[in-house]
Amino acid sequence: MTPLTRRTMAHIASGNLIAADEAVRDATGAEALMLRGRIALRRHDWLTAHDHFQQALAENGSDPDLLMCLGSAQYELGFFEKAAASFEAIILGNINLPMAWQKYGFCLAMMQRFPEALSCIERAQSMEPENPEFNHTLAVICALFGMDEGALHHSRLAQKYRPDYTVAQVCEAATLLRMGRWAEAWPKWEARWQLPTPIAPWWYRGQPLYQGDLEGLRGKRVLLRSEQGYGDSIHFARYVEPLSRIAGSIVLETQAELARLFSCLPAEILIAPKMEHQVRALDGIEFDEQTSLMSLPLLFGTTPENVPEPVSLFTGKQDWGAKIGLCYAGGPRHEDPQAHAVDLRRSLTAEQFLPIGHAAGEYILLQQDALARMTNGACRDWYDTAAIVAGLDLVITVDTAVAHLAGSLGKPVWLLSRFDACWRWGLYGEKSSWYSSMKIYRQPRLLDWDSVIRRVVEELRGRMNGR
Repeated sequence: MTPLTRRTMAHIASGNLIAADEAVRDATGAEALMLRGRIALRRHDWLTAHDHFQQALAENGSDPDLLMCLGSAQYELGFFEKAAASFEAIILGNINLPMAWQKYGFCLAMMQRFPEALSCIERAQSMEPENPEFNHTLAVICALFGMDEGALHHSRLAQKYRPDYTVAQVCEAATLLRMGRWAEAWPKWEARWQLPTPIAPWWYRGQPLYQGDLEGLRGKRVLLRSEQGYGDSIHFARYVEPLSRIAGSIVLETQAELARLFSCLPAEILIAPKMEHQVRALDGIEFDEQTSLMSLPLLFGTTPENVPEPVSLFTGKQDWGAKIGLCYAGGPRHEDPQAHAVDLRRSLTAEQFLPIGHAAGEYILLQQDALARMTNGACRDWYDTAAIVAGLDLVITVDTAVAHLAGSLGKPVWLLSRFDACWRWGLYGEKSSWYSSMKIYRQPRLLDWDSVIRRVVEELRGRMNGR
């Protein structure tokens, strides 16, 4: 390692990126390009990092360190096939580099080549069994295969070897939730606030999130914040009413698209900022304590046996003729390639969903863009969507906000769930602890939507024929 690399890498490791910039300001050649790329990686400026590494490789052949860095940038940009090729090239040069096997495996997982991914990551972990990152990655892949005991084991190993490994703690919590071990899971679930990138569509400064118990909120003015997606907000809105019987008053900060739907809740509605990861100033908002909707199950001690009923969000309805609503896809997340890869597992294409549409006969598509077209733009938000869903007899949907909306309205809802189900649906059975009107149709194996669709079509035809 040259003095320039040693000095610059020390600045990067300490987080002093201005000093790192200064160290390489006048440097030239492949070494300088690689270091500028590493600085960009630390800033999460993936495209700049990618370009620096490409230029460095053009000057310095197939250097494995450069390939590793380039592959990392390609992965973050969502160029999974290119990233896999970079890591494969490293392995072909030296099969004894566990980091290359681990990163190659994760790329294969994003490309839905799951058996190969599992094999690669198992190999990396076997080469360094006490590596926390390798154990965490293996936990994630175990969860994909529905091997929750294995996921739990490796999440805990990751934390054993790195006690402050927040990502592994959140993974453990999600696994425990999916296993139905909620009492163990909810406290660990709070670790999500310590993740390197906030997972909520807002962030805040000033007063920290509430850490006490329910009694500590008695008579207080509580600021509640929606968290993550629309479905998550609808799902946990059920806690606002029971909290209102304890708190003096509630301010609910939520997405603009949910504001009218939530106007029936015993809370003052505040529109959340639109920009993701925006730091929230608290000026002008008067409250005693703040917490998140998704933290309320912990405060209420929720278990599968005492889940609160969904809140009644809407009482009217609109009749558009058809009595069956279909939703085949969630919202794409092109800005987050890893999240988008998950969306591709939970969603179907319109062509895949076509047999269900044929069996339904007359139906309404509940995709947001389809509703906007059908209503000539009159369907503006989730309140308008609720009016349409309230007039239906059955909703058939993948795991998206429509499922939560239909369940909250008490409508029969058939949920098509991917094999690596979201924690809230568990891994087994047709019933949901959260919605009594829901029936879950599960993939029998990874990526097998055909079996699910055949079963739904058969049962839908029976329903249509009065059987």
